[in-house]
Amino acid sequence: MTASKPAAPAAELFDYLLRLADNGLVLAQRLGEWVGKGPVLEEDIASTNVGLDLLGQARLWLAYAGEVEARDGKPGRTEDELARPTFVDAMSSSSTGPLPTHSPSRCARTRPLSPRRSR
Repeated sequence: MTASKPAAPAAELFDYLLRLADNGLVLAQRLGEWVGKGPVLEEDIASTNVGLDLLGQARLWLAYAGEVEARDGKPGRTEDELARPTFVDAMSSSSTGPLPTHSPSRCARTRPLSPRRSR
């Protein structure tokens, strides 16, 4: 006989789903900033695909959060309605400030190992 876990209250599940979606949205945004700036074409394409995967996961979490919200008796919101306020708050939070932007051109891996000398 297996004991079943008690179901999480809808409000806690909804908050958890929003946090998962926010993580995916912010990480996808950060990876998107590096598109076309990677040191190797294959790595650039791979990081772009990872960003798109994270964006897709975030969309699924937001859609599920809307379903959970609708089950709780509130009008269920779409993924766009759920993403906009949380994503804007995450990117411009007054407690943390804007996230630093690091230029890929300053990355040690993209610098030449030795200066080129003209012959």
